[in-house]
Amino acid sequence: MLNSQLQHLWDEYAKSERVRVRSESLKKLDAFVEAALHSDLRQIEDWARDLVAKSSEDTEETPIRMPLFRAVLFPILLSGYQRSDVESIWLLSRLSQLLYNAPDCAALLPESDRTEYGLLLKLHRLSPSPPKAGSRLLEILYARYEYALHELPAGVLYGHDGATPDQCVEMLEELAFFEEIAQSEPKVAYAELITKSRYHITAYREYLMTRNSEDTYERYISNRNA
Repeated sequence: MLNSQLQHLWDEYAKSERVRVRSESLKKLDAFVEAALHSDLRQIEDWARDLVAKSSEDTEETPIRMPLFRAVLFPILLSGYQRSDVESIWLLSRLSQLLYNAPDCAALLPESDRTEYGLLLKLHRLSPSPPKAGSRLLEILYARYEYALHELPAGVLYGHDGATPDQCVEMLEELAFFEEIAQSEPKVAYAELITKSRYHITAYREYLMTRNSEDTYERYISNRNA
């Protein structure tokens, strides 16, 4: 809960956001942040967590701007992250776009935990993790493999480029992880994509390692199926 001074400053800021005069709202936000930094952040921890939770569920009208994230929300969530507090890690994952745009904050985390996916993987290793975290992890993996196959029959992508044989091995290892956690939330779409991904990633790796200069994956897969 905010004390009366902070609550007044926050209410003024929230009101200015609804008016949508950016220079004025930033001035109000700076006033709130300055006052918050002169208070004990531990006393507003519950308020901060509630704000992030509501924002991630689209039930909070007031946007989370970068100055608030950097000065107030990130330090609170970082403290929880360092204690392996699952709620803090989950809420930090919900602010991953702000984290991406704040490299000074991201630098305080291990490199593997500077993305939404990395934070969700960390949550997966902790128990019990929020049910929504597993669902979100599955959504990301589904989107990743759907993207990897979206240029078929031309080939399998890894990032913006065609996958290499070693990258295919990496993708198959991650696919096994996808299949494992998909058991907690069985969906026909997940099962179908996993099966299709395993087939094409395996075949594409074989194609890369045996192709001649005039061969294409489309022709290779046609001959393979025949």
